[in-house]
Amino acid sequence: MPATRRVTSTLEQFVSWKGHWSTPGRIVLNLHFSPMTEFRREGNMWRERALRIVLVMVGLIFCALAYPMILFVKQAPAMAMMFSVYVTLGIFLLFAARNPGGNRSLIAFTAWSSFAHGMFMAGQAFAGLVAGGELIGSAVLVVIGIALTVLAPAKESVERLSVPIT
Repeated sequence: MPATRRVTSTLEQFVSWKGHWSTPGRIVLNLHFSPMTEFRREGNMWRERALRIVLVMVGLIFCALAYPMILFVKQAPAMAMMFSVYVTLGIFLLFAARNPGGNRSLIAFTAWSSFAHGMFMAGQAFAGLVAGGELIGSAVLVVIGIALTVLAPAKESVERLSVPIT
């Protein structure tokens, strides 16, 4: 059973905390502290910091594709269009680094699309449809997919309040 500390402060109105009404003018918060909770909090802080670093690095790498995109506009328009998607994705990954928890779907999309693109490129390279040097790019995309999948923010639990229907 975790130790419980009682924290009280005054207010001028009724305030509800987790569905329990307190007396007028007081908020009563029951905070549970345990060593395991502290360990999880530190693990989540490390995980979020690592995720932010990965998001910034991947975002910058994808944004750096703007230069080859400009070079390939006339030579290989399909390649330039693909690079434009990655440059746009890089910009949004840089924005997502500010609030990874609020951008879970973007992070998941980046991870899974990196897996798909990397595996498809590797298959093409092994079949001899593209140059063997493409295996380096596919390995990088698979590593990006793994890193983002491992570090992806956990789904936030939502407490449901039961409200009587009248």
